[in-house]
Amino acid sequence: MGRKCFLGSGAYLALGLATTALAHPVDHFVRRGNEVGYYQPPASAWKPDGNAPPKFDAKPLAPSDFAGAASNWLSNTFNLTGGAMQSGYQDSHNGLYHYYAAQQVDGLTIVNSNADVHMDSFGNPVMASQAWAPVTKLQRRDQIPGPEISAAQAVEGYAKAFGFPTTASQLTEKKNEDGSFSITGAAFADSAIKADLKLYQTQTSLEKVWSLSVQRPDAWHVAYVSVKDGALIGKANWQTANFWDPPAPAAKAPTARRSIFDNEPVDHTTFMDDLVKLRRRQTGGNATIPDTKYRALPFGSKNVQDTPPVLIANPFNPASSPLGWHDVGDGAGSLPTTVGNNVVAQENRKNAKNPLNNKRPIALDFNFDFPVDLSKEPTTYTDASVTNMFFLSNFFHDTMYKYGFTEAAGNFQATNLGKGGKERDPVVANAQDGSGVNNANFATPPDGQVGVMRMFIFDTSRPSRDGTLDNDVPIHELTHGVSMRLTGGPANSNCLDTLMAGGMGEGWSDFLGVSFGMTAKDNRNTDKPVGQYVTGSPKGVRGIPYSTNQKTNSLTYETLNDPKFAAVHQVGTVWNTMLFEAYWNMVDAKGFTENFQDGPQSGKGNALMIQYVVDGLKLQPCNPDMIQARDAIIAAEKALTKGDNMCLLMTAFAKRGLGATATNQFPFKNSFDVPPECQNGANKAPGAPPGPLTGITAAAAAPPAAPSGLAPTPAAPASSVDVEVIPDAVVDPTTNPDDVLANEANAANDASNA
Repeated sequence: MGRKCFLGSGAYLALGLATTALAHPVDHFVRRGNEVGYYQPPASAWKPDGNAPPKFDAKPLAPSDFAGAASNWLSNTFNLTGGAMQSGYQDSHNGLYHYYAAQQVDGLTIVNSNADVHMDSFGNPVMASQAWAPVTKLQRRDQIPGPEISAAQAVEGYAKAFGFPTTASQLTEKKNEDGSFSITGAAFADSAIKADLKLYQTQTSLEKVWSLSVQRPDAWHVAYVSVKDGALIGKANWQTANFWDPPAPAAKAPTARRSIFDNEPVDHTTFMDDLVKLRRRQTGGNATIPDTKYRALPFGSKNVQDTPPVLIANPFNPASSPLGWHDVGDGAGSLPTTVGNNVVAQENRKNAKNPLNNKRPIALDFNFDFPVDLSKEPTTYTDASVTNMFFLSNFFHDTMYKYGFTEAAGNFQATNLGKGGKERDPVVANAQDGSGVNNANFATPPDGQVGVMRMFIFDTSRPSRDGTLDNDVPIHELTHGVSMRLTGGPANSNCLDTLMAGGMGEGWSDFLGVSFGMTAKDNRNTDKPVGQYVTGSPKGVRGIPYSTNQKTNSLTYETLNDPKFAAVHQVGTVWNTMLFEAYWNMVDAKGFTENFQDGPQSGKGNALMIQYVVDGLKLQPCNPDMIQARDAIIAAEKALTKGDNMCLLMTAFAKRGLGATATNQFPFKNSFDVPPECQNGANKAPGAPPGPLTGITAAAAAPPAAPSGLAPTPAAPASSVDVEVIPDAVVDPTTNPDDVLANEANAANDASNA
């Protein structure tokens, strides 16, 4: 198919943004209450034309040439100019390169204008997308009004939007070396608010804004405040939705006590410095990695009630954690407590301001063997709780490393040992956190800032139950860190903030929670509820189990038309129902490994499915819809296993309505069809034969240090370009999620009657 205009045929307003009121996907809109949300512009998605197979040059594309090649390809294929590379890396297991860029206008970044391209080791593009603002010469930065309000006044505007009695006169501004500002004195914030100038696309304009990083006990907002009048015009949330939406009695609101570590302080350097100082005051350091033991719930266990904790010896993987689990690379060696390169774990019952000073288990012989007595309150077995959380978080780190969540991809580590990515960002894991009950959450800032996991006590039974001892809960939360760092690249944490994308984020978290709880005794007829222990309910937190039996779980793509499903956990349940079907198709065909760290090299179905899902996160666009997320998984399969298992995946998606002809138009319609090569139960998709290289040549690549922007080279026709134009519609950015689907139905009807 020839290349389509990436803006379609829509008319332009004064600032050049398409405003055609066409039917549109659900995921462009706000997802939390009546608050202003994050606007995701329409995206153009690209995937190869199956009739134009790629070429395999004599020489693979050199890593030093990749960034320039990717930049040139985006320029030539999408006619993009004015971009800057945000992040990029190559995967070792499949050879794919990943390149993520952001649009800039005279040095100012448009925060919600992104592009990405993913290439095989020979430079053949396998997937790409862009949501570039069509900026004209009249929209250059010098034509956009300069800052008419200060950073402190912008914070006042944010406070006004949320009803906080804060004025600019109460605040103090400090200019940082990088040109940003740190704002202190805001009582509602847990730490200094970082402010810098950006550009932000709305449905109808391009606005100059103050970008504010605001850490509160109940959220971590990145807010976009107009420099003209201090109005809040956009907002993303780096803290995910809670683990579930509990019925009455509802989860308690966060306490009024402020804690700079409920989320993560803006100055992550201070956190690491404080951690090093704390370690220097401790004794018992080991210059070598010691033998370690932990009484904990291993992968394959569900919860402390079904499977009593067992003593696990030396579980760290030296390839994933070369320092072991108790050394942060500061020269002090391994210390006998729950602090290490990947995880800093402690209790935080009192919602303390600084959890570094909180209680942790100490085992001078590195034998973390602490009992659990479920007849008593969780506060009596805190050491056991923290130990299980520390073990599970580290084992999760080491396992996901095997599936490509590495330093370069944005994982969480205090030191990266020269392996790429940004460091000084371990997971801060708080057990029995005092900021709430009956839930859990995870905050994921961009790479280089620590992630924060908060696990609560569930008080709906007597005695109460500890969320850290139900493996579904911490694995669910840790997976949020993976999905947010991988989607859109590790430098951008705004890419799962729409209703559909955020909902699928909940689904991916359930997927890994369920997958890592599987055993060889399970089969496709085994139903899998989530969170049974913490809720005390056999139905778990989702109300229905994940099941391949459509009488037990009848969810399909069309279920999303129900207004009750316009919420992230409901969307996620639909999405993981589809992934669960694909999981069992893969396991039935390829088998099962109980050693989850075998990775895809094992050839087993469960390991391959996990790999496809992780790779799909890297390939999909920022804030994807379900079609795009499905296509990314299919592209991941082709990159790794050459289409051999494509039909197993498509058959699963089709069973739940996300078949070959499904679209992202509302109201959603089930498609139960599969591609022609998958009909009659056959998987006829062969590995792609050699052919002409499309889009770029290795010789045209720029040096590695060059990718400061997307080269403004003339567009060249590509021999295998298939651009999908996803239309957008104008809606009120304060739309309530419960009204989203109704609004979409109206938009769809308007379009069909036009």
